[in-house]
Amino acid sequence: MFVDNLKVVAIVPAYNEEKLIGNVLKPLINSKIFSRVLVIDDGSNDKTFEVAKEAGAEVYRFEVNKGKGAALQKGLELTTEADIYFFIDADLVGLREEHLRKMLAPLLSDDDLIMTVGIFKGGRLRTDWAQAIAPQISGQRAFKKVFLQKLPDISKSGFGCEVIFNHHLENHNFKYLEVYLDGVTHIMKEEKVGYWRGLVYRFKMYWDLLYQWVRRRCFLT
Repeated sequence: MFVDNLKVVAIVPAYNEEKLIGNVLKPLINSKIFSRVLVIDDGSNDKTFEVAKEAGAEVYRFEVNKGKGAALQKGLELTTEADIYFFIDADLVGLREEHLRKMLAPLLSDDDLIMTVGIFKGGRLRTDWAQAIAPQISGQRAFKKVFLQKLPDISKSGFGCEVIFNHHLENHNFKYLEVYLDGVTHIMKEEKVGYWRGLVYRFKMYWDLLYQWVRRRCFLT
């Protein structure tokens, strides 16, 4: 549960992921890397909370859906003791312990490296292609606690939290490394809830990303 005397914490934001979250939590918990595996149930109306508890994770639950940024912000507030953090999405397919260690190892061997970003590769063409185009919006991240210094509050950023992370890396000249996660993919929104409803969620995600990008490039330094 401790790596080189460091506390490593996993934070998993989840919304209506009862079918997938168990397979994500299994390698997190079985790896013995983490001192805590914390799921933030973002107001789910399915059995995400129960499945996560049964898998052995700690679970904090919002009564209403507040968005990914709010879930991650709450996770950070509840795990201030960590030295290294992992953000892992709850809808991954193919996640294995080796992927977690692959993301962690560079942080342990390079004092100047602040973050690793996990990129899908060899999972399936649609998600590989999407991340090849825009690897900077990956939700799989491991980072040292120093990254949190002066990080803006992300609770109202929705899916735009990844843009804030990238802007923060750039502003502070933090070194980061992209790490390929062989065989990992995720279930797309259209597959979860149907094409049209999924398309609405996708446009919401793109809007959050665009809004945060414009806001930080044009109005914030």
